Amino acid sequence: MRRLCDLYNWIEADPTSTRANKLVLHYECVPLLLRVLRRYSDRPLVCGVVCGCFAHAALHPDALKVLCSEEVFSCCLDAFQLHFSPCNFSDAMSNRIQFTRLVVAPLANTTSAPSEDAEVRKAQGDAVSRALPVVLGKINEHCSNPTLLMLALQLLNNFKAFQEEFEGAVVHGLAETVATVLRTWASDPAPVIASLHILAPLLHAPPETIKRMADTLMAPLAALLENDDVDPEVKANVLCFVTNLGQASPAACVSVACPKLLSRSPQWIADPDHGPLFSLNLAAFLSVCAEHCSRGTEWAACNDVACAAAIEQLCAAAGGAADQKEAPEGGGGD
Repeated sequence: MRRLCDLYNWIEADPTSTRANKLVLHYECVPLLLRVLRRYSDRPLVCGVVCGCFAHAALHPDALKVLCSEEVFSCCLDAFQLHFSPCNFSDAMSNRIQFTRLVVAPLANTTSAPSEDAEVRKAQGDAVSRALPVVLGKINEHCSNPTLLMLALQLLNNFKAFQEEFEGAVVHGLAETVATVLRTWASDPAPVIASLHILAPLLHAPPETIKRMADTLMAPLAALLENDDVDPEVKANVLCFVTNLGQASPAACVSVACPKLLSRSPQWIADPDHGPLFSLNLAAFLSVCAEHCSRGTEWAACNDVACAAAIEQLCAAAGGAADQKEAPEGGGGD
């Protein structure tokens, strides 16, 4: 173990990843490291060190070609699945936090950007396809652990560069996972914003996929917007996403979110904490609803006339708040 740690420290001390590249290409140590990883697969520290070596090597484009193999991906994914666990995040074992991060690192570094090499690019896509359900399972399993959750969300954020691997069933599973995150961490900005960033590129998916995503997400998103404990800036970000989702799939937007948000708009207009940005974003959302409501009567819960009135009030409130910041103090008289 000491020699393995010395090897990792030697690699880590080189920010250019030249040593790691030399380890892979010149000394051809990948088979040896894979044997160590398999033999000591039940030991998180060993797995963390080996994965850390792979992660540093993956930053070098020449070594990446060697590491993007089914064998390396499979071993690293097995290590992630086994050791991405809260038991490695106790105060008594603070050193293991870093090692558990290292278990995530090779999956992140080998998929940080699609390679220009067609063969490597295909291997990356295959790896993302295999890893996605595993990572989603870990988020659902450890959603209440903020450290593990953010590590897993950062890994998912890497994967979104490979959008063609996000097929219908995977997107639905991702939407269900994000819905769980939104319900669990509604008042914490970091997981909410990270989750929406992951989903944002998928708004260009096929219509049926978007519809399933909207059906899954609209209720928890509306509940988050109704929650008075959620920071108004977070709500403004959520409203932007909901508006874009509504443009892509209006049915769930109009039938689920619109009645709830429309009924709360007078309260939000009167609340200075929500500010002009929130008011304008809510007006944009209601504009989408009003446009679709006016086209037919299938969404009886939505009223395009009420939306139009609320939009006018919201825009006036946003303009008034901006004017108030610039207006001089003092009063007027007849």
